[in-house]
Amino acid sequence: MKLNLGSSDSSHKVKKSARGSKRILRSSRLLTFIFFLGVAFGFWILQRLQGDFTRPISIPIAYDSIALNNALGGDVPESLELQVQDKGFEHIRYSLDGMEPIVLKTSREATGREYIGISKQELKAQIEQRLSPSAQVLQQSVGDIHVVLQKRVSKRVPIVLGSDPSTAAGFTASAVELHPTDVVIFGTKESLDTIQQISTGAISQRELRESISSNVDLIMPAGAYCQTRQARVHVTIEELTEQSFTLPVQTRGVPVGYVLHPLPSSVTVLLTLPRSRYADLVEADVELSINYAEATASRESGDTVAPRQLTVQLTKRPDWIKRYSLKPEAVQFVLEKVTP
Repeated sequence: MKLNLGSSDSSHKVKKSARGSKRILRSSRLLTFIFFLGVAFGFWILQRLQGDFTRPISIPIAYDSIALNNALGGDVPESLELQVQDKGFEHIRYSLDGMEPIVLKTSREATGREYIGISKQELKAQIEQRLSPSAQVLQQSVGDIHVVLQKRVSKRVPIVLGSDPSTAAGFTASAVELHPTDVVIFGTKESLDTIQQISTGAISQRELRESISSNVDLIMPAGAYCQTRQARVHVTIEELTEQSFTLPVQTRGVPVGYVLHPLPSSVTVLLTLPRSRYADLVEADVELSINYAEATASRESGDTVAPRQLTVQLTKRPDWIKRYSLKPEAVQFVLEKVTP
């Protein structure tokens, strides 16, 4: 018996070739469909872009340099904001090319006063130069600009840190140094009269564990100008520690002829301070007291029951003490009349 193996193999190859041809045909039809779909979408986009769209457009505003002895008597807008209706293709051109700034010129009024500005008609002409003939301005932020120039005066003011540095738990900013410590600002007299200091921007957003030095921007109030734009800040970061004292409680506000006895007579104060100051702190730097006026004020406010305790106050401490706690926070008292 003979097996015709060659014929079977040939039949298998024919079937495989037929399946491959069908796959190629399906792929070709899919690519043809995608091509014509893309062409149709392109025509649709072209039709849409030929229609009218309303979009915001911003035109920058610049002005000529001002003489050193002059200052702006008001605010000049940084840009002209428009709502423009125009063809889609034109809006694309505006976005790609950008808008040329409108430059304001220094002019003189009939009274002789100098000003920076532009009239309504001139501003309209400047806008039309930057837009296509088919554009229609539906809304604009300003109609004209007229800012009078005033005589510039100067004033020296201190620089202060705008916000306290952010430190990690258990650390503190023990010292902050600024360079320069003050700055000369320029502006109109009316503007500078309200400015007593110049603040810096934030030093760092992260929680500090070690000392840092960095340049920070100076925040200029409206109407003020300064040649110095930044200040150098050095922040000394120290680890905190604690120190406690048990001190006698002093008395205040005691009526003549009486003696006030706190019970207990001593209170423990726990002080949080920079580690470098630990050896500097002695008991004489700290004072605790109670004030009998607290009891008097309670009776004057209408309380029928006299207070049995007075609040212990930390009435003396170095300014580098960051936090403190008292134990106890209030004490009882006895008011004793002194026998002559």
